[in-house]
Amino acid sequence: MECANRSCIGNMRSEINYCLGNKLLVVSLTNLADLQTGKRGEGDKIWLETKKKGK
Repeated sequence: MECANRSCIGNMRSEINYCLGNKLLVVSLTNLADLQTGKRGEGDKIWLETKKKGK
């Protein structure tokens, strides 16, 4: 998923968590504004936030 800012990342994560409940998933989110300024995630990846959720 691509997000325009950190607020978008939080909103998307909340919506995904709500919809999927306790199902197991891994969500990778990108903040386009950060990418445009050269900020990248661990290992120079575009995914700025990766979360594991569920049981």
